[in-house]
Amino acid sequence: MRKAYKLHIMLYDEGDHICKKDNGQYKIHASNCSYSKSGLWLGASTGYSLSNDDLETIGLDDLLTLDSSTIKDKSFYRYPDLNLPRQKVDLLKEKYNIKVTRNVDKADYTIISKKYLNKIITHSWNSHYNKSVVYEFLAQIKAKDLLSDCALNFFRGLLQDTEQDSMFEVKINTYYQSWNATPNAVLDAWLDTVKGVADKYFQDYGSGRSLMVGLCGSAARSKDVEVYQSMLSNASRMVLDETMIEIIDEGLAVISNDQYDDIEKMVVSSNIDDRSLAVEMLANCNVNKSFDVVSGLYYWHYDWFKNTNNWNTVNVKAFRAQMKDFEGNHCYSGIWSFNNYIQKLARNGKLTKFAVDKTRQLLLDKHLNTQVGSEAEVFTVDFDNLKINDKYKEQIIDD
Repeated sequence: MRKAYKLHIMLYDEGDHICKKDNGQYKIHASNCSYSKSGLWLGASTGYSLSNDDLETIGLDDLLTLDSSTIKDKSFYRYPDLNLPRQKVDLLKEKYNIKVTRNVDKADYTIISKKYLNKIITHSWNSHYNKSVVYEFLAQIKAKDLLSDCALNFFRGLLQDTEQDSMFEVKINTYYQSWNATPNAVLDAWLDTVKGVADKYFQDYGSGRSLMVGLCGSAARSKDVEVYQSMLSNASRMVLDETMIEIIDEGLAVISNDQYDDIEKMVVSSNIDDRSLAVEMLANCNVNKSFDVVSGLYYWHYDWFKNTNNWNTVNVKAFRAQMKDFEGNHCYSGIWSFNNYIQKLARNGKLTKFAVDKTRQLLLDKHLNTQVGSEAEVFTVDFDNLKINDKYKEQIIDD
């Protein structure tokens, strides 16, 4: 964890002439600058919600992998927002004599969910930069004589008063000229110089989307730090609710790849009873071992799933929680939906050859068909030539 700060440099005229001159030259002044605490920075992320890769970033990559033989007669502490309905917990109690305790210190194991982690840990859209990058930026604008003496003192204080491993979110407001203002070519050129230096460093060295905890300005968010630190201290006996669901699902049916097309016909049937039966079948299967089939059907036909008789039953709600990352309307008209599905599977460690081949075929039949498929006028691409790139090929797991 590193302390994070927001550094705000205001390069615009708000009526009180924030942009001032020194000896006839525009310069950044201390009044242009401010900084404040913004919480704790845990690391960078490429997704919108926590993936398996992000668990390593936040220090929870060594979560336990339990099985039915290790949970017998053990006690568990449940963190909030688990995808474990009471009925399924009762099954574990009955079958394995587990106990649930409200005292985390007395529990043999603690159960956490990605859903709860997503509440504690915020995905910030803004990049963060380490102190050396900020220092280099300041050195460059100082070398170009863009800083006044008071601004230099401000930044010296910033670098001295913040921790060595601090991370900074840098926001630079550009000059805004009102419609009736007199054009100022000199000021515009000066701003272009500042922005040019900023773009070089802050675009090249940004962290990307940031994982944050305890965002400042909110009492509720500040308590998240304590919760997160408690999680870290209990990480050696922590297990994901997904693992507990796998134990519950051990005796359930596995849906094989060759059943995909038959179940799909039921899912998109005009008969609501057939659709409801298909949803019930999927909700009661071993989801983890059938993931490439279940996720594909759920991802591409989500609206059909919703239009069933059992959508709001307890059992199906538990299934929906497992498939949360794949919900929503996904159309065939754009490449994004196809890319997104493969990327989601890869982030969750669920990318199989079947899922890749099924998606390739859908892409060819539903999206590229009139352009380079069987209905194309001139050009054609064979299925074997529609390949996934090496980055994702390396993430394909054994079926």
